Amino acid sequence: MFIFIATAVFIFGLLFGSFSNVLIYRIPRGESIVFPPSHCPKCGARIKPYDNIPIISYIMLGGRCRSCHQPISIRYPLVELSVGLIFLLNFLLFGFSVNFARFLLFMYSLFLLSATDILYMVIPDKISIPALILGLIINLFHHMPIKLYIINFIIGAASGMIVVWLIMVIGKIIWKKEVMGSGDIFVMGIIGAYLGIYYILPTLFWGALFGAVYGIVLILRKKASRDSMIPFGPFLAAGAITSLLTLPFIFKLLGL
Repeated sequence: MFIFIATAVFIFGLLFGSFSNVLIYRIPRGESIVFPPSHCPKCGARIKPYDNIPIISYIMLGGRCRSCHQPISIRYPLVELSVGLIFLLNFLLFGFSVNFARFLLFMYSLFLLSATDILYMVIPDKISIPALILGLIINLFHHMPIKLYIINFIIGAASGMIVVWLIMVIGKIIWKKEVMGSGDIFVMGIIGAYLGIYYILPTLFWGALFGAVYGIVLILRKKASRDSMIPFGPFLAAGAITSLLTLPFIFKLLGL
């Protein structure tokens, strides 16, 4: 029975991943996510339901549009698979619980924002602001004293946003250029809203480390220079997930 439910959750995640491709493609362009229906971005032909089955349709079509035969980007099945795995991972960790909804929303939001940042160097407000608000709402179900809720999550979200804003301002003064995008402010707000104030600094540490390693690799491979801009949202997301996986063990070792 457990395997059946886990499989159903994964399949539902794949279906949600198909819709996620629509969000990732259309929201940064300011397009409706409802109209027109799914279509080939190259020839405009409407995609039939049997050609829109996650992953399977891509394989059956050989990675090409049925109408114009132009290649379909590999990112479409990768997004579907990634969202399916996010759903499955959270079910395996938390079952059907408040934490399942909490961390599913958290990881899914960071995934969408990371995807748009990587593809278009944009972190859309239409995704980040609702994600932040939902994080604050769902943490109300922790049933903790309102004072602790305010300190941990509301102040956590605000402090994350303020820290990134200060980094942007100070970095621009020192290096005379933008060091982070304004969308990163909301990414840190989301992290504070879902995880709490104690995760802000560890997330920034890991995010900066991952970003620095990535930048050095690009420079060594001559794919970028010191002045090149790289999307930092995905590194903040990776830093948050790393902190989420490691910080509870550190707290436990310290007896906190």
